Amino acid sequence: MTHYLASLTPANFAAIGVVEAFDESIQHMATVLDWPASPARIPPQNINPQRRESAYDLDHATRRTLEELNVEDFRLYRHAVDLLAAEAPGTLAAA
Repeated sequence: MTHYLASLTPANFAAIGVVEAFDESIQHMATVLDWPASPARIPPQNINPQRRESAYDLDHATRRTLEELNVEDFRLYRHAVDLLAAEAPGTLAAA
């Protein structure tokens, strides 16, 4: 993802959100961008019907490999989460 953003950071955007706190992120964006009020809960779409758990079960080696191959993306994500938490306290309570 960092490749597509070039030199932009989450601070360059008026509002950001994360999937783990999707509904709260949408509410935050609506406030910041002066959108009309959105529903308190947006129904999930495009869900894997065979997925039984809330998170995919990855073994330690696979998780470590993914983290090593995506260091910059994980750094960008962490920065976005920290920024969202600072701008909208309580938003990431469910994340």
